[in-house]
Amino acid sequence: MDKFYAVLIAHCALVFFLLQLVHYSLLFFAAHFVERIAVAVTCLVITLITFRFTKRWCLQDEIDIKKKAVLITGCDSGFGYLLAQRLDKKGFKVFASCLFPCGAGASELKTSLSENSKVFGLDVTKQESVQQALKYVKENLGSYDLWAVVNNAGVRKGFSMELSSIQDFEDCVNVNSLGHVRITKTFLNLLRPSKGRIINVNSISSRFPIPDIIPYCMSKFAAAGFNDCLREELGDTGIKVISMEASAFLSQMTETDIIKKSWEEKIAENEDEIRKNRGEHYIENNRKLSKLYIENVSKDIHIVINDLENAICCQYPDSIYDTSPNIFQVMCLKIQACLPPFIQDFFYHTVSQILLKFYRFKKTF
Repeated sequence: MDKFYAVLIAHCALVFFLLQLVHYSLLFFAAHFVERIAVAVTCLVITLITFRFTKRWCLQDEIDIKKKAVLITGCDSGFGYLLAQRLDKKGFKVFASCLFPCGAGASELKTSLSENSKVFGLDVTKQESVQQALKYVKENLGSYDLWAVVNNAGVRKGFSMELSSIQDFEDCVNVNSLGHVRITKTFLNLLRPSKGRIINVNSISSRFPIPDIIPYCMSKFAAAGFNDCLREELGDTGIKVISMEASAFLSQMTETDIIKKSWEEKIAENEDEIRKNRGEHYIENNRKLSKLYIENVSKDIHIVINDLENAICCQYPDSIYDTSPNIFQVMCLKIQACLPPFIQDFFYHTVSQILLKFYRFKKTF
C-alpha cells in the first residue's frame, strides 16, 4: 500500500479512537451537553441551507421598476441578448452594449427593443471604450436612474494547460475578470444614488477546479474573488453585489462546432508532443470527455434569464445564484469543494474514468 494512504488510514483510526475515548471518559452530563450542542449546530446548518428554498417561495416581492435603467454588456448573443429583450418588455430602459454594434446580433436587437432602450458598441477590454460608454449612458439616461450593471461579456478559450497558449490565458482574464473590474469601477458612482445592483455573470467553474478548461476556469475564479471582495466592501453602501454562477448552458461559448473546431486545431498543433509526453490514449480520452460535455450542455437557457431577472428585480435577491437544470449536480460539486484536495483529485479522476466507460458502453448500442 502507498505510504500516503497508509498514513491516512492510520490517522482516521487514531482520531476515531481518541474521540471514542473522550466520549466515554466524559461524565454523563458533559456528554449530554456536547451532544445537544452538536444537534443544535446540525439543525442550524440544515436550516440555513434550506432557507433558500423558502425564500424563493415567500420573498419574491419585486422593486418598483419605474424610471430605472439597466446596463448589460455582451448583448451580441446569448444571455445578454435575451436578457435585454426581457427587461425591455418589463419596462426598464436598457443599455445593451455589443462588441460588434454593426453585427447581425446588434442589428436584430435594435429592431426588437423599444425606442426607449439603446444598443451601442463597447469593448470591455479597452478602458477608452468603457469611458465612452459611460459618457453615452450619462447623455441618454435622462430622468432615469441607473439601477443595475450586468457584467455579462465573456469568452471561453483554451483547454488543458498544454493545449492552451499564453494568449488564451490573457484573453480570458482580460474579458472575464478585468472586464468586470473596468465596467464596475467606471460605473460605480452612477449606481450610488439608486443604491442599485452589480450582477456579475460568472460560472459554475468560478468555485470548482475544472481541468481541461484552465484559462477559462482561472479567469472565472478571479471574477468570483472580485465579486466576493466587492460584496463585502460595498456592504454598507446599499449596493448589492450578486454573482450568477450558471452551469453549462447553450450559448455561443458552448456551441458544438466552435468547441470541436478549436479542439481539433489545438490537437493538430501539438499532437506529436502530447503523444510523447502524455501517452497514446490522452488525446482520445480527452476527445471523448469533450464530446460528452458538449452533448450534455443544457438548452433550457430561460432558467438563466429567469435568475438574472430575479437578481435585478427581486427586493431580496440571493448573493449567489447557483443556476443549473440539475440541482443534484450543484450539490455534488459543493460537497466536493469542501473536501481535502487529494480527495477532490481522486473524485475527479474517478468520475472521468466512469464517464469514459459510459461513453464506450453507449457506443456499443
